Amino acid sequence: MNSYYSYGSSAYNLDALEKMHKEQSIKFAKKKQIAHRKSQRKVLSIIAIAFILAFTVLYRNALIIQKSDTTDKLQAKLTQLQSQNAQTEMKLKEKVNLQYVEEMATSKLGMKRPDKYQTVYVNVVQNDYAEISEDYKNKNYYKGALSTVNRGSFNLLEYLK
Repeated sequence: MNSYYSYGSSAYNLDALEKMHKEQSIKFAKKKQIAHRKSQRKVLSIIAIAFILAFTVLYRNALIIQKSDTTDKLQAKLTQLQSQNAQTEMKLKEKVNLQYVEEMATSKLGMKRPDKYQTVYVNVVQNDYAEISEDYKNKNYYKGALSTVNRGSFNLLEYLK
């Protein structure tokens, strides 16, 4: 028979019922406490994940801002260097300008153009010839079956120079 009935009677045993009720309430409280802990863990996990995601986004944005700042500084430096380069090129072109060279030669160095009788014309005649380079003479590059082809192509290249 059931333990909450009195022995030999149909009346309930209140002590047994009370004891059973306390056990059930303790079990229910434990289950409720475990469920509460699980929900707390879930909430803390969600908060931690949200914090990590927010930190990651902020860190990424900080890196982007830092790289953008570096890019802006480098862009400004590039513009400055391009400007300096253009100025230097203008100065160089000015110095190489034949009129400027003639002016400096006549005014600062006291030079003057030669007279007609001082001009001597020279006729330079070049014969068509080829020389073997010293590298080829000093080093024996080619040994083996293809040496003739290699030597011939090397000689042709030297001739075409």
